[in-house]
Amino acid sequence: MITKLHLLSEIRTGYTFRGRIASEHGIEDVAVLQPRDIEKGELLAEPTMIDGSQVQSLNNHLLRPGDILLSNKGTKFSSFLIDGDDVKRIASASFFVIKAYPKAISPKYLAWFLSQKPALNYLSANASGVTITSLTKKALEGLPVAVPPVHVQESIVAMADLVKREQRELLELIEKREEYKNAFCWELINRAS
Repeated sequence: MITKLHLLSEIRTGYTFRGRIASEHGIEDVAVLQPRDIEKGELLAEPTMIDGSQVQSLNNHLLRPGDILLSNKGTKFSSFLIDGDDVKRIASASFFVIKAYPKAISPKYLAWFLSQKPALNYLSANASGVTITSLTKKALEGLPVAVPPVHVQESIVAMADLVKREQRELLELIEKREEYKNAFCWELINRAS
């Protein structure tokens, strides 16, 4: 079944900061997620930490487990699923925050779907702007989402998680092999000297 995103979720924009995103008081208790922090559904680096008192109505802007971030500027439209850790996080205005209706669709499945070619092609085709493209909330709301039965959503998420874990392990193995190769080569050089 194909359903428009606005029927499956609530969509809002992230928090709009006035000026630079930085802690002014030395208390850093809230992480601010920005598009540069996320790629391919993963956090790349530690996000900027700020004093939560800088954010009006902080509790209304805190991200909850199951929330999905989707960058609304640029060409990548990276998405990120908020997990259940204890870190207080808010999203910058460069993100849409998507809260899936759990009775309609699994948040994990929706996060997976948003990173797939059909969704990315739709987002790219509906973005506007010449130098810096941006996506409107209205365009995002119209995204057609394939919604299979719950057991199929769960199977897709489980398989995607296994593949992601395998990819991480393969990258670690490649790095270890590179270290071993270099150590072996230097051992040969030292023996020859």
